Amino acid sequence: MTKCQKLSRKAAWFAGRGASVIALLAATGGISQANAQGAESEKTAGIDELVVTAQKRAQSAQDVGITINSYGAEQIEKFGWDAPEDVAGMTPGLFVSPGASGGAAANYSIRGIGLNDFTTNNSSPVAVHIDEVFLPSMNFLNFGLFDLERVEVLKGPQGTLFGRNTTGGTVNFYTRKPTEEFEAGITAGAARHSRADIDAYVSGPVSDTLSYRLSGFFRTQSGGDGFNSFYNREVGGIDEWWSVRGQLAWRPTENFDVNISVFGGVEDQEGNTYGDAFSYDATGYVPGTFGALCSAYANGDVIKNGVVTGCVGFEGVPNDGDFYTNNPGVVNNSRVKSFGTIVTGNLDFSFATLTSVTGYLDVNRFDGEDADFSPPVLLDIFYDLDHQSFSEEIRLTSSETTPLSWTIGTSFATDEVDAVLHAIWPLFGGYFPNIYTQKTDAFAVFGQGEYALTDQLSILAGLRYSIEDRSFLGGTQAHNVPANLAPYEIPPESFVAQLAFADDSVRAEKVNYKVGVNYHLTDSAMLYASYTTGFKGGGFTGTWTFNQNELEGFNEENLKAVEAGFKSQFLDNRVRWNTSFYYYDYEDIILQINENVPQPVFRFQNGADAEVFGVETDLVVAPTAGLQFGVAAAWQDSEIVDVAIGNEALLGQQLVYAPEWSGSWFVDYSFPIGRELESTLSFNGKFSSDYQAEYPPTPVSTLPGYATVDVRLALAPLSGQWEVAAWARNLTDEHWILYLNDIAGCCSQPALINSQRRSFGFEVTYRFGAY
Repeated sequence: MTKCQKLSRKAAWFAGRGASVIALLAATGGISQANAQGAESEKTAGIDELVVTAQKRAQSAQDVGITINSYGAEQIEKFGWDAPEDVAGMTPGLFVSPGASGGAAANYSIRGIGLNDFTTNNSSPVAVHIDEVFLPSMNFLNFGLFDLERVEVLKGPQGTLFGRNTTGGTVNFYTRKPTEEFEAGITAGAARHSRADIDAYVSGPVSDTLSYRLSGFFRTQSGGDGFNSFYNREVGGIDEWWSVRGQLAWRPTENFDVNISVFGGVEDQEGNTYGDAFSYDATGYVPGTFGALCSAYANGDVIKNGVVTGCVGFEGVPNDGDFYTNNPGVVNNSRVKSFGTIVTGNLDFSFATLTSVTGYLDVNRFDGEDADFSPPVLLDIFYDLDHQSFSEEIRLTSSETTPLSWTIGTSFATDEVDAVLHAIWPLFGGYFPNIYTQKTDAFAVFGQGEYALTDQLSILAGLRYSIEDRSFLGGTQAHNVPANLAPYEIPPESFVAQLAFADDSVRAEKVNYKVGVNYHLTDSAMLYASYTTGFKGGGFTGTWTFNQNELEGFNEENLKAVEAGFKSQFLDNRVRWNTSFYYYDYEDIILQINENVPQPVFRFQNGADAEVFGVETDLVVAPTAGLQFGVAAAWQDSEIVDVAIGNEALLGQQLVYAPEWSGSWFVDYSFPIGRELESTLSFNGKFSSDYQAEYPPTPVSTLPGYATVDVRLALAPLSGQWEVAAWARNLTDEHWILYLNDIAGCCSQPALINSQRRSFGFEVTYRFGAY
C-alpha cells in the first residue's frame, strides 16, 4: 500500500467517525439544553467546571479548542502526586520517565514527541512551565509537587502562545497563591521503607493590600525497592528532600497587583536503581574484546532468560529473575540544589491587562552512577553542573472576549549551563572528563486572536516569530590515570589528548502560526478544528565525544498538526465527553543514535521524518452527588516514513514512547457516616500497550505493556477540617520499565529503571482558618 493510499484510508476513517459524533452531539446537546431550561436552582449532582489558562486568559476548558487534561488541587491531593511522573499516570499519551542516576533529570513525551537524553544540556520538545516560567532543560524537570492549584497538560504544538520547544505540547504547573483570609494546614504521612512525608502551608493577610503564603514539604526514606547484592542492602533511600516557597501578593489598587515568589530546596537521595538484565559476582570480570555484542543480547535473551556467559567481555551470572536486584560497585546517587524567584505583575487598563512574568532559576546538580552495573570499576560516571536561567515575558490581553479577544506580547530568555561529566573508564585508558559551557538566547514576538462571526461560530489565528541562538564551547579530554582515583583527585599533568572540541553555534529563526475554527452546537457542545505548527530548537551532543564529527550541531525539528474534535457536557452536567482526532507531519526529528564504531558513540542528529494519526477520548460521569467515575483512552499510529542516510533501519518503525493504546480511569464514591462524617473510596489506574523506548529498536528496547490499580480510603468531617486516609499504589504489584537507554556499546547492557513496587501508606491532614 502506497503512502497516499494509507493517508486516504485513514482520512476516510477519521471523516466517518467525525460525521457520526456530530449527529450524536446535536442530540445530546439538545437534551442538555432542555434539562437546563427545566432545572431549578437547587444544588444537584454534576461535574465541576475546569477553568484553565491554556490561551493566556481564564476560560472554561470546554470552550478551548485544544486537547487539555486539567487537574485541580483536590484531585492532586487525592491521587497523592509528589513528582511530575505521577501526572503521566492519569494522562493518556504523556510519559514522564526519570533520567539517569538519581532521576535528577526527566524525559517528557506527549503522543510520541519526546527526547531520550541523559546528558540534559538539551531542551525537551515538551515544554514545562511553573507559574508561566519556562524550564529550559531537563535539569529542571524533576521536582517535588506541593501546594499546587492545578496542573494543565496541553497536547499538540503550542507554538504561538508558548513558543519554542512545544512540538509535543506543554505541561503547566500553577501554585496556590496568597489569600486574603487566614488559612493553614499540615499533612503528615508514612509508608514503606520508613518513608515519612510532611507538607504544610500557612497563608493570610498582612494588611489590606498585602498578603503572604509560605509552604513546603520534607521527605525522607531509609531504603527503596532496589536491592544491591554486592553490598547486601536496600537502595533507593532519601537522605533529605525538601523545598520551601514563600510568596507575597501586593494589591495597592484595584487595577494593579504584583506577586513575588521565592523558592528553593535540596534533593539528596540514592538514585533510581538500574534494573539488571543480568548480574555479575565480584570476581566475574574477564578481560576481553570490549563492545562486541553477544548473540544472547542481540536475540533479546538477556532480558528473557537472564543467562549470559562471556557476553561483552564478562563472565555472566544468571539473574535471579528479580528486576529490582543488581550488584553495582557504586550506588547511584544524586544531590540537587535549586533556587528560583518569579515575579508576576498585572496592570488593568480597562480595555486590556498588561502582564509581566519575570523568572530566575538556578540548579546545581551532582550525581553519580555505576554505568556498567557491576562490582568492578569498568565505567563509573559523575555529572557536575550548574544551570542558570533568566526569562521575561510581557503581554497585553484584551478584557473583552466578544466579538474579539486578543493577546499580543514579547519574550526574552537566556540560560547557561556549565558542566563537567566525569567518566572513569579503565578499559579505554583511565579518565575522560567532558567539559563544556552552553549558552542559549531566545527572543520572540507573538499574537493571537479569536473573532466571533456569530453567537455560535468563531475563527482563531495566531502568529509567533522566534529566534533561538545556542552556542557550545568544550569537549572530551583523555587522561591517563589510575582508575581508583576520584574525579576531583585527578592531577592536571595526567592530560593526554583533547579527543573532540567545539566552539560553535546553531540558530533557529522560525515563524509559527495557528488557524482554527470553533462552532458551538449548543451552550454545552462545541466542535473545533485547527492547524498548528511548532518547533524545538537545535543544539549539540552533551555526552562524551571521541571524534570531531560527534560534536557537529544539529538543527531544529518541526511539527505541523491538524486537529479536530468535540467537547460536550450534558444531562445537567452529569456527563462530560471530549474527543479529539489528530494528524502530525513530524520533520527533521532529533534522534539519539547509539553506535559502537569501535568506541561507543552517543550523538544527536536530525535523523528522520514521521507521520502520526491518533484519537483521544475522555468521558466523566457523575450520576449522583456522591459518585463520579471516568475513563480516558488514546489510540495512536505512528510511523517513520523517511530517514537520513545511515538510519535505514528506522524506516517503518513507530516513534518511541508512543504505544498504540494507553489510558487511565478513576472511580470516586463518597458516602455519609452518621450526620457529621463522610468517607470517600477512590480507585484509579492506568494502562498501556507495548511500545519502543529508543532508536534504533531492538528486542531489548521493545517494552511490554502494563496496567495498574491504586486505591485510597479517606474519612473526614463534613466541615473538611481534618482528614485521615490510607492508600495503596500499584495494588497488583505490576512491573514495567520507566526508562531505558541501550548503552550496551559502552556499558555491557541496557540501563533500565523499574516501576515502583506495591506500596501502602497513610496520612493525616489538619486545617486551620478559612479552609
